[in-house]
Amino acid sequence: MLRHFLYLNETMLTSYLGTIEGGLSNETLRKTRKQSDRSGKAGLKGGPVDIGGTKGSEESIEDERRLQEGPEQRFDRFLKALEDDPERYSFEEVLDLEDAWPRLRPGDFITVTCDVEVPQTSLLLSRGEEMSGLLDMMDAMRPLAGMFGKSETELPSMEQTAAMRSFTQVAKSDLVVVSEDEEDGSPRVAGKLLSAFVREVPSGEVMLVGKIAKRWQSGDAHSIMALPGASLLPRDQRRKNAAKQTDDTVLAGPAMSLDLLAIFR
Repeated sequence: MLRHFLYLNETMLTSYLGTIEGGLSNETLRKTRKQSDRSGKAGLKGGPVDIGGTKGSEESIEDERRLQEGPEQRFDRFLKALEDDPERYSFEEVLDLEDAWPRLRPGDFITVTCDVEVPQTSLLLSRGEEMSGLLDMMDAMRPLAGMFGKSETELPSMEQTAAMRSFTQVAKSDLVVVSEDEEDGSPRVAGKLLSAFVREVPSGEVMLVGKIAKRWQSGDAHSIMALPGASLLPRDQRRKNAAKQTDDTVLAGPAMSLDLLAIFR
């Protein structure tokens, strides 16, 4: 399978694979050998009788290449190690999340295919620089509103854009990916993405690979955003706040969060 990675945490991958293999190398030596037959005819002509024969030999060609190993090749080895010894590494290829839910525990490695999206709030708070550029454009367009058949009052005021700019500079968060809500009530999955390893913003059907960090049951809710100061609140207060919220920063159970290693399709 040729994987198209949308996310691959190379730091996490190096740590896991180095533990499994007892160290890592940067190069792989690959040797290939090709053999070919060479044949020819030897003959003696004498009058009406031809005496002929064949002579043959083998030719061997050896090709040696040193391959620079990339994170994709390391991921292949890591996943194969998990698949070859799932009990040792507490690994499961989840085919039906609802069926697997009762036996999944924090610390388990899983792969699961699901439809995912990035909540708008997460996208906004993880890309403060882009939002700042959009707000600058709004400020520049305000005096030109009449040219577009608008009035200045229909655009955010200077005070509003300044407040939003200050908010996005302070309230920063990692990008968060969440599986879509299924009609059958299957458990949902969420995970944070480190910006350094995001290759494309994930959306649609993908495969998630990671270690279960936390799970919560039906009736519980958990904030999936890392807003400044949130961790300073008592644990019971954070739960109460999450239970009251209904926006896309809160995920109601049954659900689980993953320490995401990879996302690909």
